[in-house]
Amino acid sequence: MAVGNPLGLGSTVTVGVISALNRHNLQVEEGRKLDGAIQTDAAINRGNSGGALADINGRLIGINTAILSSTPSGGSIGLGFSIPVNTLRRVARDLIANGKTPTIVRRQPWLGISFGAVPQNKGQMLGLPPIAV
Repeated sequence: MAVGNPLGLGSTVTVGVISALNRHNLQVEEGRKLDGAIQTDAAINRGNSGGALADINGRLIGINTAILSSTPSGGSIGLGFSIPVNTLRRVARDLIANGKTPTIVRRQPWLGISFGAVPQNKGQMLGLPPIAV
């Protein structure tokens, strides 16, 4: 099961099959490659990145990270990839303990997220306090 917020529609769950394990050398962004990924045919679309990939019992097995798409819009064609939970645990432990991953890691960890200020009207809808200027 892949959980996320595809295309801003709200909480969504899609179901699929784990098609392969340990996929390597996947070009996910210009200059960024993904190694050791779980491949699934669960529908992962823009917005599902960072959501859970869980087994039928609800146990976390990965974090949805990327899709391969044949269209510029980036729609799902059944090739979704997740970072395995064991990789996440190892990186999280290293970041908490040392503020970085060991130098023997030959890849740069990245989250693939961006952020910005919450527009005032959306902040009000969410019950957030006004921003002091």
